[in-house]
Amino acid sequence: MKFLTAFTALLAALEGARAVPSGFEEREIFKNGFMTDMTFDSQDRMFVTQKHGLVHLYLPGDDYSYDETSTVLDIVDDVCQETERGLGGIQLHPNFDANNWIYTYYTYPKFGNCDENTDDGPVNRLSRWTWNPATNEIDPDSEVVLLDTPSTSKAQHNSGKIEFGKDGYMYVTCGDTGVSDEGQNLSSVIGGMLRLTDTGDIPPTNPFANDPEGVRCNENGRGDGKCQELYAVGLRNPWRFTMNPNTEGNKVHFFVNDVGASAWEEISEGGDDFMDNGVFNYNLGLQNFGWPVREGPCKRGDEGGCDDYEGYIHPLHYYQHEGESAFGVVPL
Repeated sequence: MKFLTAFTALLAALEGARAVPSGFEEREIFKNGFMTDMTFDSQDRMFVTQKHGLVHLYLPGDDYSYDETSTVLDIVDDVCQETERGLGGIQLHPNFDANNWIYTYYTYPKFGNCDENTDDGPVNRLSRWTWNPATNEIDPDSEVVLLDTPSTSKAQHNSGKIEFGKDGYMYVTCGDTGVSDEGQNLSSVIGGMLRLTDTGDIPPTNPFANDPEGVRCNENGRGDGKCQELYAVGLRNPWRFTMNPNTEGNKVHFFVNDVGASAWEEISEGGDDFMDNGVFNYNLGLQNFGWPVREGPCKRGDEGGCDDYEGYIHPLHYYQHEGESAFGVVPL
């Protein structure tokens, strides 16, 4: 319960919540630091990332406070920070207490610059690091690069949330980097959700793991076939998502917040244990959330229309920018 209390207090402080739920106390833990992500270990220690390339460790106190902090990783010199770029994600291995593995997602100047350039601009990098219990820091020389995205031509829509499913696999979101058509490109990891093993390999049940046209895209985010890392496509900027911990066995069910464009915002759901129109869908293969063909519940472009969902997973919740609310509900 300690980590939930800290998490609620942190959200309240950062987002200026007007009221704290009964039984919770609001405390300011972190501010003015461009915090991008956070995660907890089994000892309730809190790891917090800052956009410009720092990872901080907060130690819990007896009164649910997190007053003591230290910087446990500094990669500021290796992070592009313009606009939406930066250190965007952190996650601990489910067996962190035994293997000390930590994962990060950040914008890296692979070709020596942070320019907006399709050919040699920075990439978004997924890496694994090793925690050193003796020094209480992340070993700065332990980085193992698991995947690089293509060079980013725009400094936006990077995403980078990392979660482990109950199946033991790692799920990672990649935004479309401001290039809409990438959302339906099966030869790129851009605009997709990736599923990897904890060492960066391809799970045998991935949609294109055994496809004759399947290829690895981990070195530069693209391939001359279908990227085997892809688990889902059709995402614009899936900045954050979360796993449902209450599924049966090792089934996976997630909720993903995908930032909309000019008309709609949406929350979508996927995995192998969720309902679509009241029916459980198992082993769906590649899951497609529709971007840029669709935004929210509606088709984009001149044809318009909000009644054609064929081929795409319908969002669970959505609302219009004009202030007129609309809700989609899928029974669970």
